[in-house]
Amino acid sequence: IIGGIAADYVTPETLSNVLNLSDQLTAASARLDSMNDGLQTTGDLQNMIFLSAERARGSYQATADAVSQLGLTAGDAFGSSEEIIAFTEQVNKQFVIAGTETADMDAAMQQLTQAMASGVLQGEEYNSILEKAPNIIEAIADYLAVPKAELEDMAAKGQISADIVKAALFAAADETNAKLESMPKTFEQIGTSFQNAALVAFQPILERLNEIANSEAFQQLVNGAMEVLAIAAGMALQIFDLLSAGAGLLEENWSWLPPLVYGVAGALAVYYGWLLLTKGAALAAAAAQG
Repeated sequence: IIGGIAADYVTPETLSNVLNLSDQLTAASARLDSMNDGLQTTGDLQNMIFLSAERARGSYQATADAVSQLGLTAGDAFGSSEEIIAFTEQVNKQFVIAGTETADMDAAMQQLTQAMASGVLQGEEYNSILEKAPNIIEAIADYLAVPKAELEDMAAKGQISADIVKAALFAAADETNAKLESMPKTFEQIGTSFQNAALVAFQPILERLNEIANSEAFQQLVNGAMEVLAIAAGMALQIFDLLSAGAGLLEENWSWLPPLVYGVAGALAVYYGWLLLTKGAALAAAAAQG
């Protein structure tokens, strides 16, 4: 029964998705490690991001990506890694309140990150946020106590600094938090929360997969498989060269040649498959002993 379940769910596609997820998490962890201010471990930072994503009803991965991008490109606009997470949380909450679509969230966050990195919110960045998350612009207008029309002029003149954007969102935090708390959770948000919890729970396993992929034993196995494939491809090419040279013979004797070709191909597959398994088993045994 267990074997049947595994056959149904452990497919090449699902395996590929798992390996891709492992790669993504490893890359995200490396970026977070690079922007970490050292006041906490990277593991602590990841836990802070998870809790922030849960409070904002957002994706852990998307939040981690936003935090790392802000930290790496606009770190000077913030006092600490913790402040970057708090800022990202308020932005994410504004997105949820505004009902911003996921694709628009990504675009608006990219524009906001660019603005924080440059030190000023203006031009394309301002217009993008105004279109995709107008409540963020409203929070800035309320903080500065100016109408939107005047805020647009300020943006055109480059007068909305990164410090103003940050201060405005933090000043509106209590109101933003209360608005979000008053909104019922959607099934999509509940599903995202479940995915976050599952991702964090399985992260050690996914990280171990990446460690295995980078191990010397696994690299030897991959190299061995590549050698076998190269030999098989060379032999297959020789067969087709012979067939091409005898095109007339092929045409005259087509009725009995296909079974012969299939038989040779099948024999090669079995033989080289056996070689690959044997070599893989030997390498695995050597790795276990080492």
